[in-house]
Amino acid sequence: MRNLIHFCILSLILIAGVGYADRSDTITQKLRCLVCQNETVYESNTLFSYQITQQVKRQISEGLTDKEIYKNLQLKYGDVILFDPDFNQKTMLLWFIPSVIGMMMLAYILKLLNSLFCLKKKQ
Repeated sequence: MRNLIHFCILSLILIAGVGYADRSDTITQKLRCLVCQNETVYESNTLFSYQITQQVKRQISEGLTDKEIYKNLQLKYGDVILFDPDFNQKTMLLWFIPSVIGMMMLAYILKLLNSLFCLKKKQ
């Protein structure tokens, strides 16, 4: 009977640890490594990503929700820490600049193609 109780307690600890690790992995996969810029904290091997991962694990153990953890990191490091930042006044340019650049490139390509076809028609 005693062994059964020990087994149950050990199983609960292991199951809780797996859920804890999954949650920290999920959160760190949505955070940008500020050293690497193009990698998530989960993928990076830098000291910064290790420290952020430890901070996330500590905040999970303190009982914070995912939103609270993201908010704390956002307050400390700014919107750049999030791979998918919220749409607000501060990040408006971040969301619109790629679209504007893409439309400018498309307009330039169309103008170039139009001028090439006009030259062929004249000849």
